[in-house]
Amino acid sequence: MQNPTNLNSLPPELIIEILSLTLQSTPQIRLRYSLLKSFSLVSPSFQHAAQRLLFEDVYIYHETVAQAFLTSQRELDYSIQTLRMFGDLNWDGVESLGTAGEVVRSARGVGSLALWYFEGIEGGVLEGVHLADLSSLLLSTEILPSTEDELPLNLSFRLTNLRLSNYCYPSSLISSLFSTSSNSLTTLDLSSYGGSQGTIDSSIIDNFHLIAPTLLILHLPPITNPNFTSQLALCTSLQRLHLLETDEENLSSTFQALSSTRLISLSTRLPGSEGSERLRFLCDLVRLGDKFSALKELGRLTVLRSAGVLEEDGAEIVLRSCMNKCAEKGVRLVLEK
Repeated sequence: MQNPTNLNSLPPELIIEILSLTLQSTPQIRLRYSLLKSFSLVSPSFQHAAQRLLFEDVYIYHETVAQAFLTSQRELDYSIQTLRMFGDLNWDGVESLGTAGEVVRSARGVGSLALWYFEGIEGGVLEGVHLADLSSLLLSTEILPSTEDELPLNLSFRLTNLRLSNYCYPSSLISSLFSTSSNSLTTLDLSSYGGSQGTIDSSIIDNFHLIAPTLLILHLPPITNPNFTSQLALCTSLQRLHLLETDEENLSSTFQALSSTRLISLSTRLPGSEGSERLRFLCDLVRLGDKFSALKELGRLTVLRSAGVLEEDGAEIVLRSCMNKCAEKGVRLVLEK
């Protein structure tokens, strides 16, 4: 009969569960790594479980970490669920673009990939069967066209979640991402596309129709191009829309474009720096309440950046009126700071 105190006799599934429950309350990535390192010293069975969990979520923030990862992958070849990597535009991240490409190509089973702050990494790093399991992609880095004539990329994955931020991306990359994920993409975040204030360029506008019908959640920067606004009508399955910021004119046309969707939640940010400016916009926003009836499923309107509004003279009466008008349309108005 086995000694119950012998840790090596514990089933691997139980050890994984013990370690996973411990890590749930530890969101800091480096502390998680430290805990897993300590667990690996308990016994051989704990070492195997700790290494398996370590490689499920890989965070590479320095050239030496990237080199260590490559060495361990050659020796262990663990499957990876999440891979996050920072380039050298972020303090002292991974300096070599060649190393960054090698890391991505050596990873196996990656379901979620995030690349930040590389200076000119080639889009071709996303090509190949090594990323066949990829479903979530975050790009916040400069991407160069793989070829001078911007031929489409040969992508092996179909995304459900895509976030593109801080840069405008080559048309060849956008068309390839959108076309390969045309029947699978449900969440698209463009709120900081092109920079902190966000902008929508022709690469997005020309290819948006490919992924619009399946989108459930959409994050957008301020919409200034009417050609893009009109394409929102293609988002027939859309349930949640987050607008970084808007004005009365653009919001009115946005409501009109969304009238054929299944939108249940809309959030936007109040413009301006003064409470009076934001309160005035909120009134203008609610005055568009007649448009709510066109959005038959809309049940929640969240207004962000509402700090300062409550301090304005007569704000309480105005806000109560706004909320009542929304309620008449079956819409709950939520103010968030």
